[in-house]
Amino acid sequence: MNRRGFLAVLVAGWICPTLAHSPYRQWGVFRRRFLIIQTSRDDLEGDRLGEALVAELNARVPEANAMNGRSPDAGRVAELLMSGQTMLAVFSQDFALNLVQSGSVSLRVLARRSRHLLCTSETLPAEHAYRISAALAERSARPALPPPLAMHAGAAAYHDGREIPTQ
Repeated sequence: MNRRGFLAVLVAGWICPTLAHSPYRQWGVFRRRFLIIQTSRDDLEGDRLGEALVAELNARVPEANAMNGRSPDAGRVAELLMSGQTMLAVFSQDFALNLVQSGSVSLRVLARRSRHLLCTSETLPAEHAYRISAALAERSARPALPPPLAMHAGAAAYHDGREIPTQ
């Protein structure tokens, strides 16, 4: 092998692994330290709701360290939620319905505000869903959701007046 070929292979071997990692190496630590509510820039009403939910959570549960994360569009928010890169997302009810009906994702709802939903994936522990629902709402009847949308088990337990579920 000639020297240029060797250097090209060496440089490629050095660059490729760095492309596979997040530029922010502490992303996992960041996600554990802050409760991120992901919104999209193309839904201004949903973005404002996300900011209001963050303020509400921080006022009632300061240790949650809630913050708003913004993505360019709702499709990207759905990708982040389903890949486990974020745990909470605000979607319009219509967008959430389309996602669930497409069969590619399984969303669970934590709260409903007007025509927007605070959604999560099924992997969110029931205890966390219960505590988030408790912080965002006074005890009330379970919000009405059109099928096939469903409440998260922890949020449903809160709204039904049951004890905090443990796993």
